[in-house]
Amino acid sequence: MRLVEIARFVDDVASATRFYRDVLGREPNRTGEGVAEFDLEGVTLRLHAKTPPAGGMPPVEDHLAFEVHDLDAAVAAMEVAGHRIEMPPATYPWGRAAWLRDPEGRLVELCGRSSSVTVSDR
Repeated sequence: MRLVEIARFVDDVASATRFYRDVLGREPNRTGEGVAEFDLEGVTLRLHAKTPPAGGMPPVEDHLAFEVHDLDAAVAAMEVAGHRIEMPPATYPWGRAAWLRDPEGRLVELCGRSSSVTVSDR
């Protein structure tokens, strides 16, 4: 398992992009409508515009995403351990993923993809 993404949902993508550009000392690697991405040595900081989720899509919340070798097995292990599954494994335009909540109620994504997701994939 490895951390692959930090997702931040923001009111103003341009302002957030400027802020993180200044903090990180670099330009975003990719930008698109309502999104910007910074590659942080294998981990993507993805800034998304806050928009209501479409039907069947995951919640629009800040979260960490971890890539796992076997998504179904990882989710089953989390369920056995008593962790709350927010959305079971499903296939999205960017790959297979599932969402759960940590003990503080924060969203965590488990993803079964083997390559990084680009702006055009989200």
